[in-house]
Amino acid sequence: RTGWAARFPNNKFGFRQWCRQEDSNSLMIQRWVDKKLSAALAAVPCRGEFFRYIQWHNFAIATIQRLGVPSMTLFYEEYISRFRETHHRLLEFLELPQTGRVEEFKAGKRYTDYYSSMERLAILRLMKEYSSHETWGVLRRFDLGLAIPEKS
Repeated sequence: RTGWAARFPNNKFGFRQWCRQEDSNSLMIQRWVDKKLSAALAAVPCRGEFFRYIQWHNFAIATIQRLGVPSMTLFYEEYISRFRETHHRLLEFLELPQTGRVEEFKAGKRYTDYYSSMERLAILRLMKEYSSHETWGVLRRFDLGLAIPEKS
């Protein structure tokens, strides 16, 4: 392996290396972020990615509401725990018939060990603070037993 793949292998170490590189670019924080958000982002690894993740959900949910289009929220975990039911719900929502053979879902990696408990708590606090009420309703399921209080 050479180049990017050698510097950032597909494992916890490579991920952390990539996060450190991304987080070293503080231009976003210096120019476009207020002190409150800057403080919230400081303890979050890959802070730009998490900020974009929150904003994507905020904007997606607001757009769905504004346009009044039907939507369905699916979670990866539903495919693991209730694959057939989730598959059926999705086809029903899309108004599509079942055709062909359905392959079993093969769960992939879990990344909770890529972050310390303190980092996960900082990530959840950032999500809670900067998510819309509706977005927090979706994202709060990721609290991973860290007992983040409900958003008021």
